[in-house]
Amino acid sequence: DASPEGARLFNLTVRGLTGRNLSLFFISRQVIADGLQVLRRGHRECPLLETEYRPMERRRRRLRVKMGISDGEAVRWTFSEVLGDGSGPLLSPS
Repeated sequence: DASPEGARLFNLTVRGLTGRNLSLFFISRQVIADGLQVLRRGHRECPLLETEYRPMERRRRRLRVKMGISDGEAVRWTFSEVLGDGSGPLLSPS
């Protein structure tokens, strides 16, 4: 399930974000694909990733992405936006 914070990050509503292929929002989809591959190999989490993404109808932004297995085979995504100084507040999982 998507959180309101995660939906705002992608400039969508919770309903609009739920069920979407999140990798399509990322500029470097290979980084995300590599993280998902780590999970497919049996790891519970992938290393923290940093990449650019493009929210709906907005400019590019930097984002830290953490992915892990939750509830069987579902992937739990946790995001934090990278601010100008390289730090960002951790957002609720989406």
